[in-house]
Amino acid sequence: MKIVTSETMTHVDHRAQEEFFIPGLVLMEQAGIAVLDVLEEQMKELNPLVSERQVKVDTVLDKEVSRITVIAGPGNNGGDALVTARAAVVRGYRNISIILIRDKTNEIMQRQKKICETLGIPLHVWGSPASLLVLDESDFLIDGISGTGLSGDIRGPALEATQYILQLRQKKKKKLFIISIDLPSGMYDRGGDGTVALEADFTVTMGLPKSVLFYPHNRVKCGKIVCRNPGFPPALLEQAEAEAHLIPLDTIQLPEMPKNNYKNTKGHVGVFAGSSGMTGAAVLASNAALRMRAGLVSLFADPDVYPAAAGRTASLLVKPIAFQEIVPAKELSEKFSTLLAGPGWGTGDRQILQLREILESGLPAVIDADGITLFSQLSKEKGFVNHNGRCVFTPHPGEFLRLTGVSTKEHPEKIFSAVREYAVKNHCTLVYKSHITYIASAKGEFAVIDGMNPAMGTAGSGDVLAGVISGLLAQGTDEFEAARLGAAFHQKAGKTAYNDIGIFTSEDLLTIISSLAR
Repeated sequence: MKIVTSETMTHVDHRAQEEFFIPGLVLMEQAGIAVLDVLEEQMKELNPLVSERQVKVDTVLDKEVSRITVIAGPGNNGGDALVTARAAVVRGYRNISIILIRDKTNEIMQRQKKICETLGIPLHVWGSPASLLVLDESDFLIDGISGTGLSGDIRGPALEATQYILQLRQKKKKKLFIISIDLPSGMYDRGGDGTVALEADFTVTMGLPKSVLFYPHNRVKCGKIVCRNPGFPPALLEQAEAEAHLIPLDTIQLPEMPKNNYKNTKGHVGVFAGSSGMTGAAVLASNAALRMRAGLVSLFADPDVYPAAAGRTASLLVKPIAFQEIVPAKELSEKFSTLLAGPGWGTGDRQILQLREILESGLPAVIDADGITLFSQLSKEKGFVNHNGRCVFTPHPGEFLRLTGVSTKEHPEKIFSAVREYAVKNHCTLVYKSHITYIASAKGEFAVIDGMNPAMGTAGSGDVLAGVISGLLAQGTDEFEAARLGAAFHQKAGKTAYNDIGIFTSEDLLTIISSLAR
């Protein structure tokens, strides 16, 4: 699925009205109804799930009991919210209230407001005692304060209401469920980490998902992101320029293995990893490559690491390497299909010399962990140029800073452009690992994997990912596809592990990868 900028989606909206003669009121009607549909669908899924895990259910969507409050700004996003209130009344919900951020609104909002008043829905203006009381007693909040038209920090009554809701959510004993329309209010494309924005349980984004939802600092505020088309012509959505593509995990699967496969047809991975006290990283990465169908994996181990590594699995070819020994590029290119360097490897002089040979081999190479630190050092050397355009770098945020000089903490809103620009400028594939994953190619292709799995933050998970990508590369998969498929497969394994086991270890991931890779 495409991910687009807010500006692109606004352009689609305008074209739908001007070129296809779809009235804005029609789009608003369908958007508002879609929000109520999502609320009902998601709560049906959530409540049985919570019950099965024997956790107390704080809030259940009930037509007679649930107190639903719609909070609406003066623009079209507020109009969508008022339609949701009306749709709820039509479906039989009894406790609906509306809070207007301000009484003065645009013409289309005035029309929606009049309909709501005629239906007998109580309307309040933000800041009145009644509005505060309604919020305090709410079970569900439909957030329509601001939408994709926002170009700067919210101010005035909108800011006051947003801050009040954030504080209310923290102090309420009973959970206040928030459903945001298009994006949580306060969020906008250039907003940084300090931007005040609501924290939603569900975000119902219209037409196509917006890139701003998938910035690291924003994603945690969106809850579950659900996309609905309120009536935009399919042709317009197909023509919309994509900033990225969202990879759905449920569709990820490996191609069927040829029946005549054997070890010499599935590639040979050479792994440079592990050091004293860090043998586990090397073994995890190597095993992950094997479980992703690589035919052979050879782990180059220092003398002090060799006994521990050799004893961990009989499937690995563990090759002892002297402390000062460097395997030359020519030998690497003759013996291996792909290379992996970095997990638990260390950052000494020998490693940096070996990394040079790995790069000069011309083989596809996954550069991870300590390999990234070493490469960042090499990059600062005068005259250094990496002529190997087949590298896949797999940094986490700290390693990304070392690699690029870009801090995603200081400028999280620039993450899309920073990842893409590095990959294009350095003729490589880059996998940015966080609670969401970004993959960029040397051609400017960009993919997003919406992981949001806190259990993946476990020691060795990144080592497994490096091995997974290496295994795919060894079988002839091109760099971007190996990174895209490997990162998605890794996240799918993590999701399966969390659902089946709960909190898991990286060793657990290996077993699940084997099962999914059948």
